[in-house]
Formats: sequence, structure tokens, C-alpha cells
Amino acid sequence: MNSIDTLLDKIDLYFQGKKSSETYLVFAMVFALIGFIFYSYLFPVTEKMLNQTMRHAKEIEKKLNRDKILRYEKEMAWEMVHIDVHKRKNIKWENPNKKKYMASIIDDATRMSYTETLPNKKAKTLSDFLKRAYKWFKNKGVTIKKLLSDNWLEFTTHHISSRKYHSFEIMLEKLKIIHKYTRIRRPQTNWKIERFWRIFEEQFFRKYEFLSNKDFNLKLMDWLVFYNTKRKHWWIKYITPMQKLENLLENNLVCL
Repeated sequence: MNSIDTLLDKIDLYFQGKKSSETYLVFAMVFALIGFIFYSYLFPVTEKMLNQTMRHAKEIEKKLNRDKILRYEKEMAWEMVHIDVHKRKNIKWENPNKKKYMASIIDDATRMSYTETLPNKKAKTLSDFLKRAYKWFKNKGVTIKKLLSDNWLEFTTHHISSRKYHSFEIMLEKLKIIHKYTRIRRPQTNWKIERFWRIFEEQFFRKYEFLSNKDFNLKLMDWLVFYNTKRKHWWIKYITPMQKLENLLENNLVCL
């Protein structure tokens, strides 16, 4: 204690000519340093504590890398498409007990979309939707090679041996489309279709008023024409999906 008193006396003599605020600041810094020294002496950091901290940091880094969204774009049109379905919000004048669902298929390279309103999200309903979408794309001169979906029961079954009996899987086999699956509980794997739903919600559903389901479907058809032919997309260098498709056709970068 005598040594500490001596140190404080010397500091006080040194700062006699200084402002009081500067003196108090130095005193605070000194006491903080002394406190840190005592704390380090009483509670030393052990090797076990360091190992636990490093292990925890690695777990956080691993989780961040796992959840990181990978941005990519297929080189060829219709090399792979993304599909998703979700429940549509009720329209004011329609019976809320009659649920409606929105299903959409988007090409990975061009962002071109085929979207419909469906009465349910059963596997048979989605397989018929896929067949209509396949024909619509076929009229554009292209053929779907791969399809990416989540692992819900409308798209597949969790038992691999039972997939040959699943309506949607049967339709994929019939159309010779390779089925790819997103990682379980990782919707960001299918982020392009998720981005489409956000555009749909912000630029269509909230923007217009609908008098009925029929009115909704008519306006949806007009909006999809706008989306595919006039709306410029930042992710494809600020051109429309139709322009991107034309560019790929000129360079023979399409799946025929």
C-alpha cells in the first residue's frame, strides 16, 4: 500500500499545474489499470477458457457459412427452373373459407416466370401445373432440364422408394426433368423464387384492388406479361427476362 500511496503522491505533484479535469482523468486511468492487474491476478484466464471461447467462435462461423446465401446464375436458359407454391391472401369479396394457392416456376438464367392460381396444393394439382408450364415454355422454343423444389409433400416424398408412386415425381419422370431438392429447412437455397414472391406481393397484390377471383386472375395475366417483357431486373444486368432469353437464343445458350 505504501508504494501505491507514493505513486499517487508523485502523480499529484506532477499535475499540480494542470487543470482539475485532466488530473481526474489520469487518476481514473491509473485506478482502472490497477483494477485490471488485480482482476487478472485473482481470476486468471485458463487454457480451458480459451479453448471454450475458440470452440464457440468456430461454431458461430460454421453456422454463418451454412446459412450464407450462394448467389449464382445458370449459363443456359431452362438449364434449371425453380418452383414453389404458397397460400394466397384472401380477396375481400370472396369466401375466406375457399383457400387459393399461387404456384410459380422461374427460369434460373432469364428470371422468366409462369404463374397460376390453384385451388389446392396437392401433388396431382402441382403435377398438372408443371405440365402446363412445360408446354408454355416449349412454345418459347426451350425445354426444362432440371427443376429445383423444396422437400414438402406436394413435390416429393421422404421415402425414396415411394417416389415412383408420387404424382409430381411421376410427371417429372414423364417429362424427363431431373429433380433437384433444396436443403432441408433452408428456404434461402431457393432464393430466386422467394424473391419473385416478394416482387409479386409488393408490386402486384398490394398495388391493385380485386373484385373477385376472376378479376384477380385477369389482372395477374396482364401483370405477368409486364413482368416478363417490360420489367427490368437488376440481377440480369437491368434488362427484361424476354431480352435475356433473346440474348441467350442468339448465342445458342438454351436447352432445346
